[in-house]
Amino acid sequence: MIGLAGETYAFGPFALTLPEGWTADAEDGIHEIQPDQGDYALHLSGYEKDARVTPEDLADLARDHGGDGAPFDTGSGLLGLTFDTESAGDRLRYWLIGHGQAMLLVTLTAQTEVFDASLMRAELVVRSLRAAETVE
Repeated sequence: MIGLAGETYAFGPFALTLPEGWTADAEDGIHEIQPDQGDYALHLSGYEKDARVTPEDLADLARDHGGDGAPFDTGSGLLGLTFDTESAGDRLRYWLIGHGQAMLLVTLTAQTEVFDASLMRAELVVRSLRAAETVE
């Protein structure tokens, strides 16, 4: 475990604050953030470009993962798209976030019957994402 509730969790050019009851870990470049209670997790993976990320870059990444992507307000001024898919009884929410030359793909996977409750908690974590250089 590399992140505990209440701590700032930084990875690449991004950071977030882990809420009470959540922990974070990373393996092979994939970051997993999950609540102590609940059968779901957020998975975060990053991508880098040679140029500044544009809204079209995020749209391309969304299409690569099977969605169209609709803009969403990250609350921190970062570029953001989101979309949902379904697979084998699970619903998935994708958030694609851009900052500078980096893109972040955040995925929530939860069983369909608990997806809405899981989504409410996961969105609080996603909305805490910000550029790492703004970490205090």
